[in-house]
Amino acid sequence: MYQQLAAESLPSVYGNDHYRGRDLVPLGLPRIDAARRGDTLTAEAMLDSIARFHRPFIFGTSVHWQSLITTQLGDCDHTVTLLQRALELGSPFNSLNNSYWLAMREIPQFASVKNCAAFRDFTQPR
Repeated sequence: MYQQLAAESLPSVYGNDHYRGRDLVPLGLPRIDAARRGDTLTAEAMLDSIARFHRPFIFGTSVHWQSLITTQLGDCDHTVTLLQRALELGSPFNSLNNSYWLAMREIPQFASVKNCAAFRDFTQPR
């Protein structure tokens, strides 16, 4: 019986190709890198592509990725606006650690905006 089950292929919804189309990491990481290298044209153009990433149950995760890109571009106000929007959409960035928001000032990805007044206000305990 095992050999028969092993020989059958899984439905396409369980394959890698299906999930690649639903994963933000391949979209987000190269854009963060482009922003870090100073390639603002590529980074800003890709903000729109991530904004168009509509999948069920992502709860603002795409908006969080946009905030990581704008952070690398040094745009504090835009970063805070995106983070607020991500929260409104229910983004779970780190649902196992509720102190994520409090620790955000120490997370390396947000280092370029951590001294910005809007970011400090956003990350203050409430």
